[in-house]
Amino acid sequence: PILHDPGFPEVLTITPSNQSEEVCFTWDAADMGFGSQLNYAIEVSVLKTDEDGEVETEKVSLGGGVSATSTKIKYEDINYAVVQTLGAEPEKEVKVNFYLKASLGVRPFYSAPVMQKVVPTNAPKMFPHLYFIGSYCTWNHTKSQLMYDHSENGLKYQGIIDFGENWMTTTKGGFKLTPKADWSGEYAEPEAWEKDYTD
Repeated sequence: PILHDPGFPEVLTITPSNQSEEVCFTWDAADMGFGSQLNYAIEVSVLKTDEDGEVETEKVSLGGGVSATSTKIKYEDINYAVVQTLGAEPEKEVKVNFYLKASLGVRPFYSAPVMQKVVPTNAPKMFPHLYFIGSYCTWNHTKSQLMYDHSENGLKYQGIIDFGENWMTTTKGGFKLTPKADWSGEYAEPEAWEKDYTD
């Protein structure tokens, strides 16, 4: 498979303010010589320097299961892999290699690497999350707390919520979960709690 240059600047500087931006990786489909369904994934490694010179780390996936010839990946996912998984030092320039992995069954095929200079940030990754809003925060989204999906599969959100000392005695004790900081969508049993907010 052939991975195209994604068109990064000479040095990709990741900051807390641009972590949500995406880069589109594109590639030419691998030709196996016969009809087959391939799964693609973008992987990244870090080039580190030690007494033996430049050494490449293991590769880690930035997302897989793609059957098309392109995928979008957020800067924060690149940053998390480079810093948290592969141990690069934040705020310092580092060389990374991006690879395209094509899988047919259990056998992987890799593209040639695309090298990129990156300055990662120390900012934490913002995992998928839900807003936990309720009477404890006067149904105000700007004061709501968050629950996070650390597995990023949309199945389990976790968080520690501080309801305050008098939540059940001075309020109705209700709460809801919303995917955004507004009322465009909500998750709750309609009859479970009386909603005591005004739109």
